[in-house]
Amino acid sequence: MAIANLTPSLLRQAAELKEQIEALELQLETVLSGGEIAVPMETAEETQPVKAKRGRPAKADKAEKKPRRKISKAGRAAMAAAAKARWAKAKAAKAA
Repeated sequence: MAIANLTPSLLRQAAELKEQIEALELQLETVLSGGEIAVPMETAEETQPVKAKRGRPAKADKAEKKPRRKISKAGRAAMAAAAKARWAKAKAAKAA
């Protein structure tokens, strides 16, 4: 995804994630060097991960959309005949 296509809220979220990564990298360096971790004073709200939005994901560029496939009349007739045969078989099994 190009940076030009990002919304301001996504850019803010990316900046926050970058800051968190930098803070974690600093903590990792401290641990690996034998020092103690200086835990930042954050509230529980700030440390909560961002929840993913529910529902369908946003549609991609409409130019990428594939053309709709069509079924021929013969194909539709074959499917209808198969469905009728299934129903007839189910009704015959139920009646017997």
